[in-house]
Amino acid sequence: MRRYAGLLVLSLTAVPTFSNASEIAEGQRLAKAWCVSCHVVAPGSVGADAGPSFASVADRPGLSAGALRAWLTDPHPIMPRFDLSERQIQSLVAYIESLGSN
Repeated sequence: MRRYAGLLVLSLTAVPTFSNASEIAEGQRLAKAWCVSCHVVAPGSVGADAGPSFASVADRPGLSAGALRAWLTDPHPIMPRFDLSERQIQSLVAYIESLGSN
């Protein structure tokens, strides 16, 4: 029985996060409003290169939605603190994840 419980836990943690189109669109809107001064936030768009492009972030091997949430919740000192709501963070995570080529 324990073996099956472990498999259940493992399978639940492997389930991808599914985002809806409106959440992704909201994340894109937030990125264009707040993040473009330091990042290229959309493929083919203009933005600063002080930080990595969002597409390159999305393609980082092993990067998880949880890691992105943690980063946006408590960013490093160079990144400004926006005090984003949980909903805004989720929208930005959904948008960044949508840019991945994997």
